[in-house]
Amino acid sequence: LLLDNITISSPQGMMAASFKAVFGEDSPELSFGARVERMDTEAVKQLWPFWIARKPREWVSNNLHGGVVTDGDIAVFLPAGRLKGVGIPINLDENELRIGFDIDDTRITLNDTFPDVNQSDAHVRIAGGRVTVDIDEGDIVVADGRTLKLDAGAFEIADAYEKPLTGAVDVALSGRVQDLLTLADAPPINALKGTEYAPDDFSGDGVVKVQASFPLEAGQSSMPSDWHVEADVSNGVIAKPVSGYNVDALDGHLDIVPQRLVYKGRGAVDGIPIDIDWTQPLGSPAKGSTLVVAGTLDDTQRNILVPGLGNYVAGPMALTLNSADNVNTISLDLTRSSLSLPWIGWAKPAGTEARLTFDSSSKDGVTSLKNLKLSGSGLTASGEVTL
Repeated sequence: LLLDNITISSPQGMMAASFKAVFGEDSPELSFGARVERMDTEAVKQLWPFWIARKPREWVSNNLHGGVVTDGDIAVFLPAGRLKGVGIPINLDENELRIGFDIDDTRITLNDTFPDVNQSDAHVRIAGGRVTVDIDEGDIVVADGRTLKLDAGAFEIADAYEKPLTGAVDVALSGRVQDLLTLADAPPINALKGTEYAPDDFSGDGVVKVQASFPLEAGQSSMPSDWHVEADVSNGVIAKPVSGYNVDALDGHLDIVPQRLVYKGRGAVDGIPIDIDWTQPLGSPAKGSTLVVAGTLDDTQRNILVPGLGNYVAGPMALTLNSADNVNTISLDLTRSSLSLPWIGWAKPAGTEARLTFDSSSKDGVTSLKNLKLSGSGLTASGEVTL
């Protein structure tokens, strides 16, 4: 049986197709091919036979809304004996089913909790049970009218016949940091859950990449089996103090995985430009935040970050401050500074190597330096000092 010129035409578009069946002792060998130059998405859904690739067809029917299909190709081939009987489903492999089409100005639903991608242009490929959607652009509304621009992305179902059905998303977004984190903190990712921070505690501009794998079928837990959010941040501000310090002017990289949030880059701590490495554990409860800052300070900046040393040290110094569990562990390279300890009659001029490390804590205007170790220029000292 050969039908080599099938044409379907309507106000919604046109499809040209051919069909061939070769009969023998077993179920017939079947081949079907179709070409769609331009057709409304809803019309394509109606014309897709229910018995061809039922699971990929189900996903397209439920998850692509509106728009226009262009440059579409459909190829189905079932060898003799492949059909097992009436009502017995078959799972077509990549050699038996291949579909590809572009879709313009559509809305894509990824799952029941992740926001839809609106006004999107995409390319859809189906090979057997594998469904791949390459998204060129679109918009995502995250909450209260907040919109992110989707610059590029991909969504994939590795096997539409597999149970439980899962999908993987990999998208690049741009927008305000607080809006990007609103997306990351919403179900199914819940990135800031268990921390003291909310999305609106952050501001600035960002370009973010979101990767996540999550269940797709109703009744399944929507919690991703794995996810990763990373963002390049500029002009960033954190409204709440971090380890007791005000942090702003962030220009660096933010990395969020299920166990932790990590920022590395430049920023300002209490108004001082400096390198910042901040780690915030995630989960419930999320405790153990660590802030590490490093840079070269002048006298004014030193008095802000390391108060109490002004009577003994003058000149620039290289500082590394590690703040964790309400204790600041500080390391100072004093090579470029002058240092005077009059109570033991010892002094060091600028240009002579020396290092000072200690743990610092302040309470009621009193600064305590513990585990103090000083070395350099013929002197080694250790102990505690109250300033």
